[in-house]
Amino acid sequence: MQIKERSYETITIEDLKKLRNLALRERIKFFERNPRYREAYWNSLIGIALCQGAALHFIDYKTGVKDFDIWYFYIKSDQLEYPYRARKSVDSKFDKFGTHPVDAKKGYKGRRVDLMGRAIDIRRYNKSDPKGCVIEFLRIQKTKTAQELTKKAIIGLWPKAILGKVIWPVKL
Repeated sequence: MQIKERSYETITIEDLKKLRNLALRERIKFFERNPRYREAYWNSLIGIALCQGAALHFIDYKTGVKDFDIWYFYIKSDQLEYPYRARKSVDSKFDKFGTHPVDAKKGYKGRRVDLMGRAIDIRRYNKSDPKGCVIEFLRIQKTKTAQELTKKAIIGLWPKAILGKVIWPVKL
């Protein structure tokens, strides 16, 4: 196991598929831990995306990967607010990217994956276009989350149609 601050290994489509599969498994676990959100959000997933530095590294090959930030985007429910502060960190166990020194001390075998989510008021967007929904959400919303997400890059993970697609254009 390589322990280093950042990994400069290339992120491939196969790596994105592994991240997508991990995110889908963790989504199931989220609803098992939080069953009160299941009815409102289980069938309202718009998309899953890799965001921030790792997403930028996928594009520029030079930013490096400190961790993987994965975001779930859901259709906002009128019944129940999505827990916008919900965050889960898990071990990717992908040895290709090594381990961050802080995470190695916690027993991680690979890069940390931070999983977060947001609910989007879909009445403004075309829900059959996950990439477009996320782009419009980022352009219209003036939240701290939207501002932070637009600072780097966003790469699609799910649905299959957006896997590996640049969702948020960045100036390189």
